[in-house]
Amino acid sequence: MKSRRLILTLLALFFLVLPLMAEGESFDFKSYILSYPKSVVHAPKYFVQEKPELIALFALGTGGLYFLDKQIANSVSCDESGRMNDVYTIVSGFGDAKYVFPALGATALSAYLLDADELLDMSLMSLKSAVLSSAATYTLKTVIRRGRPEEQRGEKFIGFGFDISKREKSFPSGHSTLAWSIAPVIAAHYPDQAWVKPLVYSLAGVVSFSRLAQDKHWASDVFAGALIGYSTAQLCLKDKPQLTFTILEDGSFIAGFSSSF
Repeated sequence: MKSRRLILTLLALFFLVLPLMAEGESFDFKSYILSYPKSVVHAPKYFVQEKPELIALFALGTGGLYFLDKQIANSVSCDESGRMNDVYTIVSGFGDAKYVFPALGATALSAYLLDADELLDMSLMSLKSAVLSSAATYTLKTVIRRGRPEEQRGEKFIGFGFDISKREKSFPSGHSTLAWSIAPVIAAHYPDQAWVKPLVYSLAGVVSFSRLAQDKHWASDVFAGALIGYSTAQLCLKDKPQLTFTILEDGSFIAGFSSSF
């Protein structure tokens, strides 16, 4: 609960700082904020008409893995006292909200102060993808009850019901969601760097696997979280609230955000 309060506090502080960035007329705060609800509104149409394969993959993949969850968990679970468990703990930090959100906010602010436009664009889009995908995942966690492997409640879904406690919050994986919500955005912003795409997707994959190895999630939880994150990233990239520059007659310029919707 303390971690969630910290995350919400840091996010609130970041969005309070955004208007200060806008005072210099080099950042379109209003367009960026409005791109959030705009993407949410257009999401159903986008996925049904343009990405129906993602809907099918979510249903078939999650459903198929559900029947293999117990077998997979028994195969990949690691020793809690082993060295690999320490490695997985470190790796899982790349999908931990209490680290990821402050890092994205700090990156965006630093990029703004240093006039690093491409980095600012990437970090703000990553933040948007992370926020929207996490909202979807934690909504599902709140209403769908499923015990984690370490809770020894079995792999079956227990039922539905609004519950804000930490128990029975296995589906979907929040760490997997976060990692996969950011990786596609980074890869899309650096297409000319051949090593970026394999690196970020591999890291996201390892984050997801670490949740299995440490008995934090079932395979279907991790898959569902990854697909939620990836799909949200595709939505944000389609929306493209990217920086645009308008050169004025006096030689100055104004930066804003464009959208394809």
